Amino acid sequence: DIASHLLQLPAEDRRLRFGHSIPDDAVRKYVAGIDFGRDSVFGIHGAALELIGVAHLALDPDHRVAELGVSVDPSSRGKGYGFVLLQRAVLNAANLGYRVLFMYCLAEHGIMMHLAQKAGLTVVIERGEADVVYGSRFLGRHRVFMFTHYAGNRFLTLVANVLYNTMLSDMETCYKVMRTE
Repeated sequence: DIASHLLQLPAEDRRLRFGHSIPDDAVRKYVAGIDFGRDSVFGIHGAALELIGVAHLALDPDHRVAELGVSVDPSSRGKGYGFVLLQRAVLNAANLGYRVLFMYCLAEHGIMMHLAQKAGLTVVIERGEADVVYGSRFLGRHRVFMFTHYAGNRFLTLVANVLYNTMLSDMETCYKVMRTE
């Protein structure tokens, strides 16, 4: 079950997953608070049917935003499970009409930063922590665009980069992962 999966994670992994140290009782309370009628939870089971990876997409239908959390058992890392869970959760959110996702991600969580970049997201770091992650339609695999749409989007992105002193590759992306505090 989800609680067992999260409780067996080492303390440092839990800190990276939740953004702060979290005791066992808080993990149990977190799992008890998952609304399975509203949220989406994806899991990967090992050979013995134990839960080795979980993605929790907490949905806020009133504000149309979602919070994403991903964890993978240390013995099962390096096999692509975290990336698959991240992709599945982002796709599910998009299919449900959620265009704003956020995730508490510490800058030192190199694995999650790598997975976000591998998924075509852009990581924006401030004050030592990732505050915003943006998707991009222009990184990775290229899709077919009408030239006028492509040129217009590139121009608008250039203007935004100049105005806000940023390095975005796709200003009008629909995937935005950010903190809401």
